[in-house]
Amino acid sequence: ISTLLIAGQPDTMLPTVRERLKAFFQRGGSALIMTTGAPITGREPRASGREPAWNAFLKPFGVKVRPDLVYDLSSNQIVPVPGQGGAPVYQPYPFWVRAQAGGGTVVTDGVGEIFLPWASSIEILPGAMSKVQPLLMSSRAAGIAEGDIDLSPTRQFPPTDLKARVLGVSVMPGDSGIGPRGRIVLVGNMEFATDRYAGSATENAVFALNAIDWLAQDEALISIRSRDRRPPRLLFSSPTLQQGVKYANVAVLPVLVAVVGIVRLVGRRRRALTPWTPLAGGPFGASLGDYRGWFLIPGLLGVLLFSRMVSRIEWVSRWALAVIIGVYAGLKTTGFAQGDLVAQVQASLQPLWSSDVWTGVNAILFTIGLLASLLYFFYSREHKGVLGIAARTGIVFLMVSFGAGYGYTVMSRLSLLIGRFQFLLEDWLGMK
Repeated sequence: ISTLLIAGQPDTMLPTVRERLKAFFQRGGSALIMTTGAPITGREPRASGREPAWNAFLKPFGVKVRPDLVYDLSSNQIVPVPGQGGAPVYQPYPFWVRAQAGGGTVVTDGVGEIFLPWASSIEILPGAMSKVQPLLMSSRAAGIAEGDIDLSPTRQFPPTDLKARVLGVSVMPGDSGIGPRGRIVLVGNMEFATDRYAGSATENAVFALNAIDWLAQDEALISIRSRDRRPPRLLFSSPTLQQGVKYANVAVLPVLVAVVGIVRLVGRRRRALTPWTPLAGGPFGASLGDYRGWFLIPGLLGVLLFSRMVSRIEWVSRWALAVIIGVYAGLKTTGFAQGDLVAQVQASLQPLWSSDVWTGVNAILFTIGLLASLLYFFYSREHKGVLGIAARTGIVFLMVSFGAGYGYTVMSRLSLLIGRFQFLLEDWLGMK
């Protein structure tokens, strides 16, 4: 075993377990450690700050989890709070931090924000021999609560000692060769990757999977995993243009709607003054909304289906089946082509050259993989020569893509398993 996933804050630890973990880290083992310095005690909305048991193992790496909880007055989650009359009132909850992912690391590749409920800050110890890289940071409007902490959303959050707090770090061996040889990813929250929170915050799961791949030194899967799918933020060349677009959306659009309504109202009044001329109606007056006569066609097709009961004229039912299946297939084919086929073809047509060198390289590799994979399924000629080389290249791309998908599925199931074990051990058996 070279990589461990550690989640929780144990009250005590057996000496045998302590020695085995110490030996694991001494021989270069890696671990994703998700813990807190202020676990929630009991059913009351309160937490008590205490030194995590994992700090004894983290000290050689040059980091520690502080016995506190971070509240962020700027970047947080909105929660419903009971108001007057029982109606919910939505207000920010600073203890539910939306941490910003640091750039320049493979662990945060494709990750925007991480949802951390009741997170503790991480301290980087002076004189650390390892390379410590902050991964998750709060905003500059973050403070800390220590001791006996009230978790109620209606409590007061003092705006004192506000600054950016470190909530997650990665540690790897230093260049000097002194210190631990393994890697760790430390997050000051032990529940962000459980199914309770990762289900609604998908970037939490992406971050956890990236961390596991980095700890196992298998960064190739990180580049294959899906990127941040959120719409990109609008960028404006000047604040004046930004304010102009803002007030245009606020004022111009309602004015345009009002103008269109006035024009339509004037047109209706003009048509009201025009003498009425009756149009030809009847059962086939589809232009007037009368479709009664056209219902005879599907009715006739339905009656023809019963001709299968008579052997001499059962062939007539084939006409009805052909029309029904053909119309249904045509409707479904059009919907499938517009929803799946056309969208996939458009996503595959990427520009090969870009201002960003790595974006262009990625597009070229994607195009080569797409063409090679398609040639692998070309069976009109034997796979020899250039076609054989392309087909074998396509097999490699297919194996990598299927392996990445399977690995993503396995990691997601492991996350679910961790959540179930945590529920059984903590919530059901009370082993906290």
